[in-house]
Amino acid sequence: MKLCVCGNSTDDSGTLCPRCAALQSLELKIGATGEEIKAAYHLLVKVWHPDRFANDATLKAAADEKLKAINAAYLLLTSTSAKETRKRWSPRAAGGRARSKPAVGVATVRANPEARTRTGTIRRIILAFAALGAVQRLVLLCCAVGASAFFAKLLDSQMASDPATAHVYMEYRQAIAQEIHSSRTRIFDQMQHSLRAINPFRSPSAAAPPVLATQPTIQPAPPTPTPTAHASKKPQRPTLRLLPYITVGLTRDEVTAIAGQPDSATDNSLAYKGAKIDLKDGVVSGWKIDPIHSALRVKLWPDAPVDTTQHYFGVGATKNDVLAIQGTPTSFTEDEFGYGASEVYFQNNRVVRWKDDPSSVPLRVVSR
Repeated sequence: MKLCVCGNSTDDSGTLCPRCAALQSLELKIGATGEEIKAAYHLLVKVWHPDRFANDATLKAAADEKLKAINAAYLLLTSTSAKETRKRWSPRAAGGRARSKPAVGVATVRANPEARTRTGTIRRIILAFAALGAVQRLVLLCCAVGASAFFAKLLDSQMASDPATAHVYMEYRQAIAQEIHSSRTRIFDQMQHSLRAINPFRSPSAAAPPVLATQPTIQPAPPTPTPTAHASKKPQRPTLRLLPYITVGLTRDEVTAIAGQPDSATDNSLAYKGAKIDLKDGVVSGWKIDPIHSALRVKLWPDAPVDTTQHYFGVGATKNDVLAIQGTPTSFTEDEFGYGASEVYFQNNRVVRWKDDPSSVPLRVVSR
């Protein structure tokens, strides 16, 4: 029986085994990998495709025979038995079968002090690199956060100072600030409600928390809880409550029912923290609110239908137009609407002029 150079038995008609003969057909070496076999097959199929020799019948017939041999060799090499043979094959054994190398097990490491010392040294090196990588990642994260804050501050200053973008940018920033404030207020109110519900010392007859209103309604202030034996001697910090809207036409009693007793009061005004409510003939006629520091909510609705498609106002616009475009003012009198540091002035219910402060709240006004 003849043996191939790889150690397998050959056919009687040749000096190579079927696998080596197939590799030779694909112009590959004995130790070729699966990726190399596939790449060589696709290349030879393109080279020997019969359609490339359509004008010469002799060459086309020869290419067809060559392509059949290439396909047969590829099918033999990619079969299951051929894959198993390729796994057992080692390219280091060029003159025969690859000899397996005994694996070093746990018993070998335990029996060899030098191997145990080398393993411990490698473990310590790996742990040192892992710790160094964590420190480097932490430093990189801190640098990235600092750089992001610096560039955000630089961008904010540039956008606010550029006349071309200041109007839109300040309006966007003010909207974000108001949204953050309203979200924080809502979260605090929900936390207060949850804590009140799970309070073990709450009286069973305690009144339910006030219901939030979307239209001006009269909501009585919650009663002051009576002290109990378990009450803490440390003064409790007052929680922020989301109050119903205050609007024009409410009486003094209705305002105090919503907002509680004022910090100071006169015949024509009620003063709260960050807010002042103006009264005329005993009813609300105006206000001045700081939305950041005041818990009061004010709302001014148009008293007639308005065109909701308008996005800007100018001289001659009505108060209703300004309300529909700009929203409820933070300060309000009979002849003046204030939006932060920006102000709109009226005469006979018509806009006559304004003062726009883009750094506070930009006004949606047409160019003059």
